[in-house]
Amino acid sequence: MEDTLKQLLIKLFKASVASSKGIDALVFRAKHHEHLDLIDDLESGGYVNRRDEKYYINLSSLLDIESEVYEVEKLLFLCEQLFQFLRRFYIDKPKQNISLNDLAKATDLPRADVNKTLAYMVQAGIFGSYTSDFSATEDSWVQPSEQILRGDCFKDKIYRFKMSQ
Repeated sequence: MEDTLKQLLIKLFKASVASSKGIDALVFRAKHHEHLDLIDDLESGGYVNRRDEKYYINLSSLLDIESEVYEVEKLLFLCEQLFQFLRRFYIDKPKQNISLNDLAKATDLPRADVNKTLAYMVQAGIFGSYTSDFSATEDSWVQPSEQILRGDCFKDKIYRFKMSQ
């Protein structure tokens, strides 16, 4: 990946860490207008997705910047923690969902970290269903699917996701 392209992806990721509700695509494009062609390349290359005029970082893009951004390493560590818990949860209770409040308590993670991490994890196809708003305080939940058993660690899921693109 070209260095300027990688730097734009890093800027998008860092902005996304601050807001799990996506990055305003028009504002980002305006602030980085000198790189519009490269931003288009990030979109067309599948590094970012644009939905409702917001940019969302693609899960597999994290692997491209993992070694350069501490926040990515931390996010992938949290993904692994949640993945391992949810994998065991599925084995014990394959038909049940778990509230995000209970998930945060069981993994001893702040709810905000759980919300942010799950926003990436849902791209891996390991959930049968989940609520659309992870930030809802009481009603948010996820239900792991059998796909969570295919692979021993979360990075396995990311590699499978990347290969399927």
